[in-house]
Amino acid sequence: MANLWLKIKVWTKIIVFSAIALYVLLFLYSNSGKPVKVWLFFNNELERSTLWLAMTAFAAGAVATLVTQTLLSTMRQLREMRQQKQDQLLHKNVANMHAKAAMLQTKPASESKPAEAKSQES
Repeated sequence: MANLWLKIKVWTKIIVFSAIALYVLLFLYSNSGKPVKVWLFFNNELERSTLWLAMTAFAAGAVATLVTQTLLSTMRQLREMRQQKQDQLLHKNVANMHAKAAMLQTKPASESKPAEAKSQES
């Protein structure tokens, strides 16, 4: 039974990829010679083939995707760096507080015992 499902899966993939390849070939054939006017700016138009326009639009989309992904990654790294800097500053402040607390003079143990004895007598 597992073998049957494996065959169905493989043949489905073959059919889907064949259909996509056939569509791409038909697209290339039908759009390779058709001219299209591309507006760039006022009084500035280019006349190119539809295939050129499609490939340029695809390349521009790919570049825009890469730039956006890089920008988001950089923003995330900057946020992490700020958080690490804040954590380091907090740890430094805590260490300074511990150092200052260690420098405080403590009462000897003998002085605190009479105070306890006086409170118990009352």
